[in-house]
Amino acid sequence: MPLTLYMHVMLDMFLLRFSNRCYYLALAYSCNKKYVECSALLMRAKQHAEKAISSLKYTAATWTEGEECVAPGPTPDVLSKSLQSLILQAESEDFTCKAASMLDTVEGNEPISITPLTDSTGLDASQKSLVDRLNIYADEKSVEKSFNNFVYPFVNLPPQFRPVPVKPIFFDLALNHINFPSLDDKIGGKTSGSSKPSGITGLMRGWLWRGSEPSET
Repeated sequence: MPLTLYMHVMLDMFLLRFSNRCYYLALAYSCNKKYVECSALLMRAKQHAEKAISSLKYTAATWTEGEECVAPGPTPDVLSKSLQSLILQAESEDFTCKAASMLDTVEGNEPISITPLTDSTGLDASQKSLVDRLNIYADEKSVEKSFNNFVYPFVNLPPQFRPVPVKPIFFDLALNHINFPSLDDKIGGKTSGSSKPSGITGLMRGWLWRGSEPSET
């Protein structure tokens, strides 16, 4: 067997050995709750396995049938399947390690103090609907209590009436700048030489002083 082929085979086997070593060392660190070291070793095992797989693809493509028969150790297909399985196991253990680390951190902390459900004025915010206390964060029990105080806990139904400024109808200043069409031809009136004011002012004058105009003889 050529020396280069032998070196490739031994390199792949060493990478497989390093990957398994890092994997099982990571499991040992996980049992001792050393999650940072465990995650680092799992990532190192994954890197070694991926490097071995890429090397196996190149090596197996250049092998002849005779060289593949005399090569020591398992075949490239068996090695690739073993390395793929190791990568999946390392990824799974890494997620488990991170979850255990978070749980251990939460259990080690002091209990979280829950802020009472009160607003900035000191009033009990459970007597308010959700739309009126969006800036207040409370625990689950306080929220359930506030939900039981209202038939509609999210918004006020029916909404409360609020005074709004009334827009004047007859004395809108914008109507003074509107030229209304002349209706003299329809009502039979005669236009005088003097110009009449247009807009709402002229309309109001026509209503109020219509009876005071002198009749024609």
